[in-house]
Amino acid sequence: MSGFEIAASLVEKVLEEYMKRLLDKVSKGERLTQAEVSLLMVGLVQRELVRIEKQMAEGFATMNKRIDDLRSELLSKNEETNKRIDDLRAELLSKNEETNKRIDDLRSELYSKLDDTNKRIDDVKSDVKVFREDVFNRLNTLSANFDKALSDLRTEFYKKLDETKADTYKRLDDLKADISSKYQIMSQRIDDLDKKLIDLKSDFTYTKQSFDELRDRLVKAMIESLEKQR
Repeated sequence: MSGFEIAASLVEKVLEEYMKRLLDKVSKGERLTQAEVSLLMVGLVQRELVRIEKQMAEGFATMNKRIDDLRSELLSKNEETNKRIDDLRAELLSKNEETNKRIDDLRSELYSKLDDTNKRIDDVKSDVKVFREDVFNRLNTLSANFDKALSDLRTEFYKKLDETKADTYKRLDDLKADISSKYQIMSQRIDDLDKKLIDLKSDFTYTKQSFDELRDRLVKAMIESLEKQR
């Protein structure tokens, strides 16, 4: 067995096993995806091709056997006829007229049998031609179905790919918008904190000035009080 035949056999076994799992899912009432339906169609087409190849091989084997049988029968009849002609030729030496008549009869019989054999061969050829045309038509139909299944599978794949791309781009846009919104909120909070710090510094400066003024007043009041006590 060649490497190609081994690979084909392995592919056939894998495909058959996968088809069994898909058919088991269908028998359990499970829903198949579009890709699984397409693969199941491809598997059924492959199984039909294998069955037709086997049928063709059996048909050609039967046809060859029938032709061989007819050839053997014809050769046998030719040998039998030749033997009878030889016997009659020996008898012709003594019975010329009777022998000639019998030879003519045998020749007619031989031609009749040959015509019958040729007719049977023509019938076999006609059957083979019809069988071959039927096989070719079925192969063309299966090929068209196979191409359609592949086309549907390819279309579904690209559709899913486009949908995935669109969904991914949308998620990226949403993420960008969310990040931008959060950045704006954070920037606003930072601006508010800066403003509060400025206000706090201003309040601290005002409080310090007020404290300094109060301290100066207290010192001045104490000095004035001391001067009055003197």
